[in-house]
Amino acid sequence: MNDPVRKLCQFVESRRFEDIPRTTVEHAKRVVMDTVGVILAGSQDGPHQRLVTLFSPLDHPGTSTRLGHSEKLSPMHAALLNGAAGSSRELEEGNNRALGHPGIQLIPAALAHAESLATGGKRFLEGVILGYEVAGRIGSSAPLRKGFHPSGTWGTVGAAASVAKISGFQATDIFEMANIASSLGITAHAENSFTGKNISQMYAALSNYFGILSYHLFQCGFSASPENVRMTFGQLVSEGMKEERLVNRLGEGYLIEKNYFKLYPACRFTHPALDALRVALKKEPIEIDRIDRIDVYTFQWAMHTAGREPENIDAMRFSIPHLLGLYLAAGSVSLKTMEEFGQYEEKVNTISRKTHLHEDERMNRMFPGNRGSSIVITLENGSKIEGSVDDCEGGESYPYPVSHLESKFLDLCTPVLGNKKAAKALGLLKNIESLDRIDRLTDLLGLRTDHD
Repeated sequence: MNDPVRKLCQFVESRRFEDIPRTTVEHAKRVVMDTVGVILAGSQDGPHQRLVTLFSPLDHPGTSTRLGHSEKLSPMHAALLNGAAGSSRELEEGNNRALGHPGIQLIPAALAHAESLATGGKRFLEGVILGYEVAGRIGSSAPLRKGFHPSGTWGTVGAAASVAKISGFQATDIFEMANIASSLGITAHAENSFTGKNISQMYAALSNYFGILSYHLFQCGFSASPENVRMTFGQLVSEGMKEERLVNRLGEGYLIEKNYFKLYPACRFTHPALDALRVALKKEPIEIDRIDRIDVYTFQWAMHTAGREPENIDAMRFSIPHLLGLYLAAGSVSLKTMEEFGQYEEKVNTISRKTHLHEDERMNRMFPGNRGSSIVITLENGSKIEGSVDDCEGGESYPYPVSHLESKFLDLCTPVLGNKKAAKALGLLKNIESLDRIDRLTDLLGLRTDHD
């Protein structure tokens, strides 16, 4: 038990739903709700529709729901496709401390596995909360080497921990699964996200897939080195792991409560600049034709979004100059305004060419806990309009009201489920711990039947 990895696995085994504070449970339900919403929003995409033809069951029916569709697949394939769908709109929640997106890397696996075992809502939430803790602690302990995208790396271990908890495994088995899962991380290249290459959607998808695969490999008798987690995250994908962070103040709070939610369908690094623009616009309405230049001051990591010409809408989600242009031209940055980009394109491009990003040392010092930005809009007459934020909305400093998150869920789900089912799904998610079987939710999300 002096091994931090073993101690973390012991914590996963020992912690029960009744041990988890009610505030943590309520927040975890919002994380699940948000993740389900973003999965449904991306569930109809063409590449996923073609990919599923490779996975449809032939000789025996599947057990787990592909959200937004009527068919059931194997748990691994359902988790894969749901993970990909939830990564397609850049709306998934994230965690500054983990330096990534734990929820979308493990909730699809937890949901598919819980459905296959016919478990209830409490066991499912245990798996989500504790798997998130494992994923987040590894992510915060071992910052990845430059070029790695965080999805597809430590998320495999978080997904495996979720699956193991839902399965009722003991700590020694959870430890074994964690080492197996850490053998399966991928070389997730961050550049694919920044350039709008949709292979990046498979990063979180594979975290979920490998999380469930680790369970089956363990059940079949496969094993891994007991040093695998330490080697993978201490040397291979990271410059080193601060192992004390795996167990520091364990049980004195949960990382799932320290997350952030998104209302802009864009990279989190762009959000501070968008919030700063909103602050500036509250001071004075601005006509685009009067703008001479825009200067944005932000932290180093946000400089990656400084603005090559985006190849497509997915790439635009990572461009501060183009997102500012869309906000000014359309009045908001949303899925709708992105879909209507063609009618704003000329104005957006004009603004992007006038926008200049600058690295700010003060904001570097605040990162990653706070992500600030300031904006200076210079008009043709020389006057300036300024806006600034010390952190963007949606996280610990400035959380969104629950009503905003519920509205986001309904906006994302209604086009797929319809008004009645979307409202019913929201009600089930808000009381998910009361479900005796998780398929009372997944059948609704899979467009099969309503349950009383």
